[in-house]
Amino acid sequence: MKIYKQLLMSVACAAFVLGSVNVKAAENEASDDEFLSKIASGENVVLFKIHDITPMKNDDGLVTECEFSLTLYNRSPKYIDGATIDLTWTDESVASVIDEEDKEEIEDVAAGRDKLRQMKLPKTEKFVSKTLNTSVILPSIKPFRQVSLKSKIKSDRCFLMIGDVEYDFSTCNISDTANANKNINAAPVARRLGSNVSPTMAPAASECQSLFRFVSARDPEYYREFQKISFNEEFSQRQEAREKDMKELEENYNNIMENINDTVSTLEGIN
Repeated sequence: MKIYKQLLMSVACAAFVLGSVNVKAAENEASDDEFLSKIASGENVVLFKIHDITPMKNDDGLVTECEFSLTLYNRSPKYIDGATIDLTWTDESVASVIDEEDKEEIEDVAAGRDKLRQMKLPKTEKFVSKTLNTSVILPSIKPFRQVSLKSKIKSDRCFLMIGDVEYDFSTCNISDTANANKNINAAPVARRLGSNVSPTMAPAASECQSLFRFVSARDPEYYREFQKISFNEEFSQRQEAREKDMKELEENYNNIMENINDTVSTLEGIN
């Protein structure tokens, strides 16, 4: 009888260790993903991201164009038609040099150093601009549908496209039904910063401007297929499923321990 008691106690210890390990593993798994998307859950928006940026070289091996993909997902009940999105990336390094040269020019003119100005090299802005710009005509986007397209920019500064982008719309039409008011273009609107922290919008900004959301490579939403359900909602569902599994695990463990204790008590009574 002593052997049976030792065996049951060994099983109890094993169950205790296994239960503790599994619960701890579930807790660690639940806390692994500590970051969330800045795209709020339940927002009726049109998500878009820029990806697969590829430098294109000419016959001399020099980069002359940047090919890229633009993917959009309409997470709203609206129909988008006739939209042209204008994209702008700012080269902060070049912008800093140009601003400094402009400042020096103002100081030289104020001090009457015109001859000195003539001796200096041509200004940087004569060779390169502060920004990289392009416009992309978007196809019609139905509610809760995703579209992807490719485009190109003539430039050798493809690296700028990895960062945040400013965007506005030359034309855009939004309707509640398909093809309603087709070919009616909205007036150009104020620029909106492509990062998730946007500047204050002008009161007259169009619905199209406020409807679109740029998803940067710093956002977890960027690294999955866009869906009707947001990354944050999916994350919450995973958390709830983990918590349910942990609760069931604890209940099963407690039941096992209770049964083992009852069995041990019965064996002790026999003795």
